[in-house]
Amino acid sequence: MFKLHLNSTDIKKQDIYSACSSSKIKMMCDLASNGKTVAYINNYDKDCYKLQEQAKFFAPDLKIVVFPAWDCIAYDRVSPSHEISGARISALNEIRNNNGEQGLLIITSVKAISRLLPNESELFDNNSFNFTIGDSISSAELEKKLLKISYEKNGTVREYGQYSIKGSIIDIYPTAYDRPVRLKLTSGKIEAICKFDPESQISEETTESFQCLPTSEIIINSKTASNFVGNYRQEFEASGNDAIFKAISEKRKLAGMEHWLPFFYEKTCNFFDYCTDCILGFDEDYSQLFKSRENEINDLYKSRLDMLEIDPDTAYKPVPSEKAFLSKYDLEETRNNNSVYLFHNFKAPATIKENFDAGFELIPMFNKQQNIYDDLKERLEEASDKKVIIACYSRGSLQRIQSILEEHDIRKSKEIKILKKAKNKFLSLAVLPIEKGFQDDKLCIISEQDLLGERISRKVK
Repeated sequence: MFKLHLNSTDIKKQDIYSACSSSKIKMMCDLASNGKTVAYINNYDKDCYKLQEQAKFFAPDLKIVVFPAWDCIAYDRVSPSHEISGARISALNEIRNNNGEQGLLIITSVKAISRLLPNESELFDNNSFNFTIGDSISSAELEKKLLKISYEKNGTVREYGQYSIKGSIIDIYPTAYDRPVRLKLTSGKIEAICKFDPESQISEETTESFQCLPTSEIIINSKTASNFVGNYRQEFEASGNDAIFKAISEKRKLAGMEHWLPFFYEKTCNFFDYCTDCILGFDEDYSQLFKSRENEINDLYKSRLDMLEIDPDTAYKPVPSEKAFLSKYDLEETRNNNSVYLFHNFKAPATIKENFDAGFELIPMFNKQQNIYDDLKERLEEASDKKVIIACYSRGSLQRIQSILEEHDIRKSKEIKILKKAKNKFLSLAVLPIEKGFQDDKLCIISEQDLLGERISRKVK
């Protein structure tokens, strides 16, 4: 079985051939599992969480973080959702705190890396707080900390970034936590911490501590508000009708303010500035996708400028694209300064050394002219020296396939949760979001789509 070179920090750029389907994320998992910090820049943001599930299957003990893109278009009037903002900030915090002693796999996308970010010190220094049972703190002090990092007070806590104070009970929904937490203060100390259900508001399991990170990539305070006012005035002429200028001048949040992020900070950085000594993995056509992303951003920017010429007083005043987004030049400079793997779906040309061909291939199509289960049975006999896994869409589909296999007297199957539980000469089934299966000389993963064809979803009437 092919594995990426473990001395990869010595390699500036390496093309890897025959890296089809999800074999790429498996190879990146293998590399990260050997103590490397690895970032896989996937082509499409919508696939990031599927890749995370695959990575958990291939390397269950590996630390994996997803850095998603904003779920709104460039130069929009709405902000990214609380969930997305929380996931991005949590991922950046995990990356910056990675001490290099254990492997880390970062999964992101071309779209996600295209936006510039606040630099690490301005976003995180003095803006993250840890709370532990026994800590001495009053409700007023705690509220001051939460307001500093843009948490919002609400009667009932149901969404990320909200908090409520009801006497000695304080509810908080921290960034990127799966549940909000409830604190009980007694005599100026944290007596108890537990998670609770945001719908029923019923307390659940207890916990010893938790962390509050910023809820947004923009933290409004005297310094950032002053930066914004100065930069905005320098770029545009502000007027009384300018909602964003008025709101930030008064240190108030406004929907969509994140699109002016570069004006709030003295210096911005890009995603790769957080990933020092990191090995990068790209798909072969990332460059074309990045160019398409650039064209989309420039079109939206030009559209806003056109409206500004028509109505200079009230129209949206956009941040110049070169100040808000990563340029092609900066991306290529990052590639030149880091160890990079470029994954190709096709086989290596004859002139390429053999050890740069991963040896993976897509699962050949099943013969639709004969019973597919007879075809499957033949393939399993041929692959007796491999670990064979059928990747199912869901637990329900796994049970259905398992039942069908028994009906056709196919090799006894067993459900597994992680790859290392698969065994040669045994058929394994797993809930695994892989659309196209792949194989090499040691492993064969057949997707449900390979076996049964594409799923057909009925439109809701």
